[in-house]
Amino acid sequence: MKKLCQILVAVVLAAASTMTVANDKPFLWRIEGERSSYLFGTIHVSDPQVTTLSTVVEQAFQNSDAVYTEIPMDMQTQFAAVQGMILPGGKTLPEILPVDVIARANSYLGNIMPGMSLDAMGQLKVWAIALTLPLLESQLKNLGAEPLDMALYNRAVAEGKEAGGLETADEQISIMDRMSAAEQERLLTDTLDYLDDAKQRGVDIMDEMAAEYLKGDLEGLGRLMTKYLDITDPFYDKLMDSLLIARNQLMAERVDVMLNANPGKSFFVAVGAGHFWGEQGVQKLLRGKGYSVTRVQ
Repeated sequence: MKKLCQILVAVVLAAASTMTVANDKPFLWRIEGERSSYLFGTIHVSDPQVTTLSTVVEQAFQNSDAVYTEIPMDMQTQFAAVQGMILPGGKTLPEILPVDVIARANSYLGNIMPGMSLDAMGQLKVWAIALTLPLLESQLKNLGAEPLDMALYNRAVAEGKEAGGLETADEQISIMDRMSAAEQERLLTDTLDYLDDAKQRGVDIMDEMAAEYLKGDLEGLGRLMTKYLDITDPFYDKLMDSLLIARNQLMAERVDVMLNANPGKSFFVAVGAGHFWGEQGVQKLLRGKGYSVTRVQ
């Protein structure tokens, strides 16, 4: 149950090789000021290639006074996040999902680990299942390892740095809770379609994402992301607006407030790399607020 909770929290918060090699093209931006602060793009996986920091990221982290992830990753926040993913009123998935959808999900789970089924997740909301499934195989390959953002947060705490989050668990969960039952079911069935397609191609979705992430190509990462979230479809256009655009604006506003209130403090802000993609990327929004933000090579 503890491992399941860790996986679910990593989801709320968007393993290609057995060699542990630091990413030499990190998604790292410097914000100029009285003291430099940093924006760092992560992906929510625990693969050693991803979690091993490059020299420039390590230096930026060490030089920072405060580390902020998307949400705080203390135990209280983790518990609140998991509670927010549970169906209300004691309902279970078999009560709200068609039999064929449950069978498809069970088939996928059984293929990645014999005996695994939705029974272990039967009280989770449908959207939580949809977001969890793509991460499971990668998590199972790296049992006991922390996803990148969680590792950064916990390291900050261990080193006595200020640690916090730009958002709250409730804010993130409320975005998904606004989806109707039909929209949540569609998200799950589409996710199963993507996973089945990936299996037929002999790849894992998170392996694909990790490989693209390690290239350091922001546009390539965006193309892969929109491959699975077709923004020409009104359903996904609305979802992207909620999950990325609106949140990017909120993140940029909160970074702006932190920097203005603490000009002598160095912040290391680590959020999903997808939040830096596109014309509404967090770094571009901060430039629009007058900051000098440059990518660190």
